[in-house]
Amino acid sequence: MLLAAGVLLPMALLAGIMTLRTLAAERSRLEQSVLSAAETQRALVEREVFGLGESLETLATSPALLQGNLAAFHQQAQQVAAMQHLTVVLRDSAGGQVANSMVPFGTALPPSSLAPEVTAAALRHDRPVVTSHFRGAVTGSPGFAVVAGVSGAVGGPYTLHLAVPSDRLRELLRLGRPGRGWRSLVLDRNGIVLAHSNPVPGAVGHALPEGLWMPRTDGEAGATTDLDGEPVFAVARRAREFGWTVLTLAPAAVVTGPLRRDLWYSAATALLLASLALAAAALLGQRLRQDITGLAAAAAAVQRGEPVRPPPSMLREVNDVGQVLATTGSRLAEQALDRAAADQRQRLILHELNHRVKNILAAIQALASLTAREAPDVETYRARLTERLQGLAQTQALLTRGGWHGAQLRDLLRAELGMFQGEGGDRVWLNGREVMLASPAVVPLGMLLHELATNAAKYGALSTSGGLVHVTWTLRPDGEGQALDLLWEESGGPPVTPPETRGFGTEMIERGLARQLSAQVRMDYRREGLRFTLSMPLAAPKA
Repeated sequence: MLLAAGVLLPMALLAGIMTLRTLAAERSRLEQSVLSAAETQRALVEREVFGLGESLETLATSPALLQGNLAAFHQQAQQVAAMQHLTVVLRDSAGGQVANSMVPFGTALPPSSLAPEVTAAALRHDRPVVTSHFRGAVTGSPGFAVVAGVSGAVGGPYTLHLAVPSDRLRELLRLGRPGRGWRSLVLDRNGIVLAHSNPVPGAVGHALPEGLWMPRTDGEAGATTDLDGEPVFAVARRAREFGWTVLTLAPAAVVTGPLRRDLWYSAATALLLASLALAAAALLGQRLRQDITGLAAAAAAVQRGEPVRPPPSMLREVNDVGQVLATTGSRLAEQALDRAAADQRQRLILHELNHRVKNILAAIQALASLTAREAPDVETYRARLTERLQGLAQTQALLTRGGWHGAQLRDLLRAELGMFQGEGGDRVWLNGREVMLASPAVVPLGMLLHELATNAAKYGALSTSGGLVHVTWTLRPDGEGQALDLLWEESGGPPVTPPETRGFGTEMIERGLARQLSAQVRMDYRREGLRFTLSMPLAAPKA
């Protein structure tokens, strides 16, 4: 039973996690379908309202209206109203009705039910204004209006608006329903119900009942009930141009039905798998007892140093363990050989480390000796030696990052010259292809470049604000290998004069480092700036 529980518990846990993930993915898919339907209905409502606005703008350009012939314009308005099944109203700048397509021209008209701020907004904006819910002064029907200003008309200014009954939106919502049982409603910017696809008595023209949750922000979704108490899944889409909210209400079964069905299928499948796993675990347990007894006997034989021949098993894992036991003796002998080889590798590593430490100490000794030869006092000696040791440390750090296999020439130049970049732009120009230097060449070449950079900063081009250093290099064939040609040119610095005595830098470059690199070097003290050339083979120099 413990074996069966050990098999079933992970399977049950995995099945539960997979079921939950599947249900979550399915719920997300279903909710996304409702959101897509809501977006479609919002687009339908916006397209309808924008179309009404375009019709209104066209009517506002009527020559009869612009010329002040209101009787002729009234006839045009009645024709448009008949085609659109709407009401066309012409108002003066105070909002009073001048003409109404519902009654003959010249009929006394009641006071306007349109808010004064709507009239003011229509006269102020170039585009039509869409109102919130209101009831028509003549028809008394609930609806909304699309209002546009008319400028340049004789007797104006006027406002022209289409009075749209709520039934028009209701029919639009019914046509745009994705399926049977789906519902839709439209709220104006004040939260008043403008239309509902399913007529609900007393709903249009009023706010949603208190305590009834409905999504309001764009893209918000959640389970709730409709105005008649039907459980639905609601998604809100915002018509940003005129502040309305289109709510798409999917029957709860659209979201919960498939999820409930998938859950039952998952539960039935899990029960069947659990029954099969229990039966398989019982058979496996009996077979494992026999195989484990045989493996225990084989392990005892290994401990005694005897040859091991474990009996074959139907289980691949048991055969694998038996094979491991059979080869343990030979593997122990191989491990002894591996330990000896590892000791040899460690001795080689220590020898290489000792060799590199000796090279570094030799370089430090040379730096100390040559620096002492040119330093006039102890403080100068300390400062110059510290500076050169720091340059050597930068080169060592570059080698360490490269695993002591070598370093790129460009990286070495940047390490030595990076501190001399000016705020006004690069003062050091590097031009050349990628060149990989062998590790024995990195330290001496880094010391050489450090001396050149230090001299340029103290006495040469980098000692003034306008000085520049150009470093270019190329590769050329050299026997069976390649050679590196490097050119260092300074310009824009103070006038250069050849030194009267050979200092540390010249001594180290021309004798020590050049010899260590197997290189040919030349120092040309031109008046306009130092010119230094170096030619060296790319093969690893002698340590």
